Amino acid sequence: MILLVLLIQVQVDWRAWLYGMRPGRTLGAPGSESLIMTPEGFLLGVGHSRPYPDIHAVAWALTPEGYTLWQFHQDTISYDFSVLIGSCASSSGYLYAGGYAVPPGESSSTLFVMRFNPLNGFPMWSYTLPDTAASGSWLFAPDPNGNLIACGDLWTPSTNIDIHAISLDTEGNLRWYFRYDGPWHATDQAHDMAVDPNGNVYIAGVRQDSSEP
Repeated sequence: MILLVLLIQVQVDWRAWLYGMRPGRTLGAPGSESLIMTPEGFLLGVGHSRPYPDIHAVAWALTPEGYTLWQFHQDTISYDFSVLIGSCASSSGYLYAGGYAVPPGESSSTLFVMRFNPLNGFPMWSYTLPDTAASGSWLFAPDPNGNLIACGDLWTPSTNIDIHAISLDTEGNLRWYFRYDGPWHATDQAHDMAVDPNGNVYIAGVRQDSSEP
């Protein structure tokens, strides 16, 4: 499979271009790629490839005309497995992406977040949340100061699947950590997130009660 980016520029002449990237032997499941437009006016795409036998995170930056600015392959980071499923960009130019990763020596995947240099795609830092296992999808957004907010679902042995949210500063340091475990300790999942101009975080999701299957 080839990862494609198809853009139709809605102008008078209806120009269009098609970008293809072959990052590895195959791609993962549909829906595991993400594409955003940065404040600087270029496209940031993230996903993953499968150069046998590993699964590697990939990212790429394109101009609005479809020219490649840079490409990133996970080979430069020491994880046995990594997948990028979402990204965001702050107004000050910070580029973040996140998904799942399996650190060396571990058997399960956990939240994996990284920050890119916007000029060359070099990973400036990466972060994993210890003692948890990733589940479901994750959402990523910057706060007004350029810090990263990540929200999604994680599994822990004692509380099943819970809603988790973290904030990292621009250097990759943990600012705060939040977890919601419903009264029945069943499945709690985040579906959407918003950040207001004051940096407050709003999370919408679902909670499973004990009477539900």
